[in-house]
Amino acid sequence: MPIGSLRSAAAAALCLCGLAASAVAAPDAPLSGLPILVDAAGKAIGPYLPNNAGTNSALISVDKRILAVPANNLGFFEARYILYYKTKNCSGEALMSANTLPLAGMQKGVLYYPAEERVEPKIKSRNEFVPNMGMSPCGLIQTTGGSFAKVKTLKVDELGFKAPFSLKTTLP
Repeated sequence: MPIGSLRSAAAAALCLCGLAASAVAAPDAPLSGLPILVDAAGKAIGPYLPNNAGTNSALISVDKRILAVPANNLGFFEARYILYYKTKNCSGEALMSANTLPLAGMQKGVLYYPAEERVEPKIKSRNEFVPNMGMSPCGLIQTTGGSFAKVKTLKVDELGFKAPFSLKTTLP
């Protein structure tokens, strides 16, 4: 699904779920084929995206923006994320890639996601969290561009959803 259609679907579904969708462009196409993930109490979490960038996720509103958060029928789960640095030794302020639809990472019940404000620094090093393996050693890289943002965190319990999750039929 193209990003424009995905944004439209996200906006429509999040509005119907009672979540703020102000950070998403106004719908330009009808929602089609996205089931809604709901928690154990039947509370709508957001549209469910199976195998989104290699992981199952739900679109949710955090800090008035849409994030793809790792989720499945068991609840939220740990997911890979990469931290980038302007130094050669992974020190200083950590940054994350600031894609059009950010994919949040999760470690020990904490979401890691890019802030809204973008920067375009020269990245010199990175490390990566991988579930069941932990944080990788610092690795040197060089970039000449790209969109990055400061890392923000949020305890997943603060989202207010109770596992297990299930899928609700697609919206009309």
